Amino acid sequence: MEKAYPKCPKFPNITKGSLTMEIGPTTLVLLTTGSTLLGIIVTSVFNLLTTRSTRKSEERRQTKELVVTAALENWKQTTDLLIKSGRPGMQAPLDVFLIHMATAADVIFDLPLMRAISKSD
Repeated sequence: MEKAYPKCPKFPNITKGSLTMEIGPTTLVLLTTGSTLLGIIVTSVFNLLTTRSTRKSEERRQTKELVVTAALENWKQTTDLLIKSGRPGMQAPLDVFLIHMATAADVIFDLPLMRAISKSD
């Protein structure tokens, strides 16, 4: 047999020894709606940040790919012209062409690419 506890005078819905409390239907609806909206907002913020980060990363990758491709083509063209000319001379190393194209892309696209390259070293 369960022992009956007297009602608490400050909170009549709570009996002594019990941790449950009656919640009205209006309060329950408001709590459910509020927690659902909070969950939607938090999820949307995380999705927005993830999408933004992915887009920036993809743009950086495409810019770097464009710089490397342009530098390689420029280096190949310069090497072919040097060979066809028949004159003795030294070809500049590939890194000179890469730095030149990275600087050109920085000016053309207004991107801080050189700062990103120097930070990674």
